[in-house]
Amino acid sequence: MDIRFWRKWARFPRQKRSQSGLDRKALAAENRRVRMLKHSVDAAYALILQADITVDEALDIVNATKRRALRLFPDKEETFDLIYAPRLFRAVSERFGRPDGGPHDTTSDRSRKKRATTT
Repeated sequence: MDIRFWRKWARFPRQKRSQSGLDRKALAAENRRVRMLKHSVDAAYALILQADITVDEALDIVNATKRRALRLFPDKEETFDLIYAPRLFRAVSERFGRPDGGPHDTTSDRSRKKRATTT
């Protein structure tokens, strides 16, 4: 067997390991950002429900949480709007009962009319 072939073959697993090491580092960094985002959303949710704040301050908390999410994950605004925004706006609605049809109002016009006629 030629020694040059052996050297090439012996280097191959090391290159493979270094690539997977980079993948592990990237995955670890993304997991850290996900944990930071989850912590931020959980803290915002608790703050909205438990702190002595106004509606405007609660909406400011939602907007600040969204800005933080976009700093952690640029170009993922639509994902935030699908996953975390409804949860935070639902907390605002639970706390302050906003029936004015704002962007966080999850009740439809039909159910609102039904409630108005039954009460």
